[in-house]
Amino acid sequence: MSLKDWVEDLPGRLQKFATEYFGAMHKVGFAFWQLPDLPGGSNILTGSFAGLLIALAQAHMSQDIRPEAMALTIGITFFFILLISGILLFLDPYRTGEDYQKLVAVVCAGVTLGCAFIVLDMVVPWIDRLWLSIRPYDPSSSAANVLIAGIAVLLVGILLWLNTIYQTGLRSYFTSLRMVAWTVAILGVVGVGVSLIISGAEFT
Repeated sequence: MSLKDWVEDLPGRLQKFATEYFGAMHKVGFAFWQLPDLPGGSNILTGSFAGLLIALAQAHMSQDIRPEAMALTIGITFFFILLISGILLFLDPYRTGEDYQKLVAVVCAGVTLGCAFIVLDMVVPWIDRLWLSIRPYDPSSSAANVLIAGIAVLLVGILLWLNTIYQTGLRSYFTSLRMVAWTVAILGVVGVGVSLIISGAEFT
């Protein structure tokens, strides 16, 4: 395929990748035990559109996006998602054998959505405004990254909460202590994942 053909085909490819990605995202919610089968967590993190979001988020945060550096960052992030998710499930007396894979998939979906909000800063600037507001406190780069990840996770939480309400109903959500507890837990793990992604240079 010539460069011209590749460029002409690019919008169609991007639309296909985005359709597949958001088709999976629309199934995601905090009540992971009620969800239909989702792609594996690693598939969500490394899918075409998700991979593009991660690469753009890292580039926007001035991180190393060479293939080997990205592979290391994603690998370490996925390892901690697997580890923390597995430990958290021990605290849930209602867990089943299928819950682990679904929980990991939901967390990975949240991480990629967090990267999407960081990428959106390119067209709807919010990171510079956040930086200016905390600059008088002279934060370290690590502290700034944590704060940026926290804002991104808050936005992710709103989207996933709306998805959850759509799937389960408002009353069911607030009368289920399990659902509320997992909302907090999942957002915490997503925060860890986004922080690791945008501070990837520290691994290399």
